[in-house]
Amino acid sequence: MQKRMFIAAIIIALIAATATAFFRGELGGKENVGLSHMEQLYAMKGTDITDKVAVEKVVKSANATEYEVVGVDVWNDAGDDRIDVKFKVDDRSKYRYVDYTGFNKTAVLALSLIPDADAIAFYMFDNYGDVNNLETSFNDSYYDRNFVYERNGMDKYHIEYIDGATETLDTFKEYYSTTMYVKGKDTRSDLQDKMYEFIGEDCEIVVNSGMGVDIPLDDSFFDGEDYDALKSIFGATLGKYAGAGKTMHLAKYDVRNFKTGETRKCAFAYYDEPELGVIMIGQKFLTDDETKIIREQVIKRY
Repeated sequence: MQKRMFIAAIIIALIAATATAFFRGELGGKENVGLSHMEQLYAMKGTDITDKVAVEKVVKSANATEYEVVGVDVWNDAGDDRIDVKFKVDDRSKYRYVDYTGFNKTAVLALSLIPDADAIAFYMFDNYGDVNNLETSFNDSYYDRNFVYERNGMDKYHIEYIDGATETLDTFKEYYSTTMYVKGKDTRSDLQDKMYEFIGEDCEIVVNSGMGVDIPLDDSFFDGEDYDALKSIFGATLGKYAGAGKTMHLAKYDVRNFKTGETRKCAFAYYDEPELGVIMIGQKFLTDDETKIIREQVIKRY
């Protein structure tokens, strides 16, 4: 009987010791198991930017987005050390409106833990992009340590706040808590909704390809040659806005089919109605001649 009780006591002691070791992270080499996420991050403070493995561990641990990290690179660009983080999603058409809140949080956490990082950049890819070619990403965002505070909702994150975050566990606890409570901003746009509805799910507006002008729809416009030129592009419906007192926004963009690589020119004519939102007057894929009319005749004049 005593022998059985002795064996049982040994078993209970072993179970207790094993459980304690597990939560302390003493098994399997996982030294941070059982710590809170905040404490795990704090344990990585002072990470050397030249240690790519450690940098990647920080970035993946600090990732506050819903996207999978598929690559982390470290660069020295004109004397500045930058971290490039690559994310992969299944279909870019589902991510027309990216919530940058997760990127904001990831950036400030990573920058606080890697003190020599001057900047961090995020790139999003799908199966139609090449993660080894940053130019094929469909969305990117760049965070300079000195100017993070310029981001929406990040007013507090001046360089002094970022650099002092890991001074003590208590300072990092406050920093971490503040970061987790950063709120996002709805990036949806009535105008972009209407544009993408027209160009289709397989297409995207090429970044920095836009040019445009505001045109008052007054008598001087309808009596001039610009009206005739735009009527030839958008049709006679433009005439029904005569005397309406509206200001038309005319914009031209390059539109790329990301599946085929084909690029076309597209123009949108619209105005803003306070109660109704964006009202499209006309939208059209342009011929070379129509592109020339809009770019060299109409937009140049205003």
